[in-house]
Amino acid sequence: MGVVEMRAASAKLRKLPGRCKMCGSKKHSTEWHLKKVIGARGPRTVEHRRKLGLAQKGKPSWNKGLKGSVPGFSSNPKIEAERRRKISEGQKLADHWWCRGKNNHKWKGTDYSKEDAEFRRLRVIVRARDKETCQHCGRTSKQIRIVVHHIDHDHSHNWLDNLIALCHPDNVRAENKKNKAAWEKKFREYTKSIVYQIA
Repeated sequence: MGVVEMRAASAKLRKLPGRCKMCGSKKHSTEWHLKKVIGARGPRTVEHRRKLGLAQKGKPSWNKGLKGSVPGFSSNPKIEAERRRKISEGQKLADHWWCRGKNNHKWKGTDYSKEDAEFRRLRVIVRARDKETCQHCGRTSKQIRIVVHHIDHDHSHNWLDNLIALCHPDNVRAENKKNKAAWEKKFREYTKSIVYQIA
């Protein structure tokens, strides 16, 4: 059997449904066959990689002449930017009611989109009191985003001795169930030491 006949026979085998495209067997899939071949081959040696590089020299790249953009690969930056803009607009227009507010799996019982005016007013005071500095690590607002943390984790208790300025990473750590008690004790000591001047 010549090369032409062998190629024709292998092409017929590939067209048969439920068969391995590598050997034509019904016992396993093409993916299994490829994994077995790659696993038996082992990691490529330096010499093997050098030979592969020499074999590819002078050949055009796989994406040469392709029009437009391949997702995740910016062959044309203008088209890629346009594609991302369209996806962004589509997401903004979509009404994701099924994962907002109480429907979200991370819901903790507080609607942060409707923060009361009292907390917004106190947030400015607390940040000024703590000099725009994280009271745990000491980083400033010029280095990292500073947020106001509720020491007792109850967002309805908006009092000056219950609020403290923290950087965003430390705020996330303070909200962790494992750290709550230790962090709350430390922050209570800090707020008790502050003496407020009555104007």
